[in-house]
Amino acid sequence: MVQAVQKKNGFGRKVSGFTFIELIVAIALIAAMATVVVPNLWRQTPEEERLSFVAKLNSFVGLVWYNAIVTGKLHKITIDSNSGTLVAESQIDQLTSQGELKFEPMQLDYQDGQMQLDPRFKLREIYINDRNAMDGSNDKFWFYISSDGLAQAVRLNFTDQQVAKSEENNIYSLVLNPFSAQFKISDAEIN
Repeated sequence: MVQAVQKKNGFGRKVSGFTFIELIVAIALIAAMATVVVPNLWRQTPEEERLSFVAKLNSFVGLVWYNAIVTGKLHKITIDSNSGTLVAESQIDQLTSQGELKFEPMQLDYQDGQMQLDPRFKLREIYINDRNAMDGSNDKFWFYISSDGLAQAVRLNFTDQQVAKSEENNIYSLVLNPFSAQFKISDAEIN
């Protein structure tokens, strides 16, 4: 138990209390203990981190979906498997020299038109319209969201790099609902 030291003030009276230095040392000790304890209180489980990742991905895709409906234009989300980047693009009224639709990167409300995938989740396969898009040498893949809000059928298979390979839950799939353009974690990897 800590006892207060009695000291004399300038008028000869005894005063109980702590010195300024003692208070600073006590605060420093409490702060040092808090830096160790507090992060451990809010450490996320792998499942919570996956749900957080899916929520961020759905927020990004949802903004593209909303923009496609509002503008009445076809939108494209390009996935770069090497850099782990998603880029949102909007159709413009011009065609390329080959006569194909032309897209330009877009700005979304409150963020730029890009999203960086969490590096702990490694893309294994990307299925677009039930075809594995990653079986070739291409490292960029895309899916479309139409002006009426319908999205292509997309399934992303991931490996969670921070979960041991021996554990069952290190591989999971995200399936895109074509009507709401929102991903949902699937129970099992689907080939």
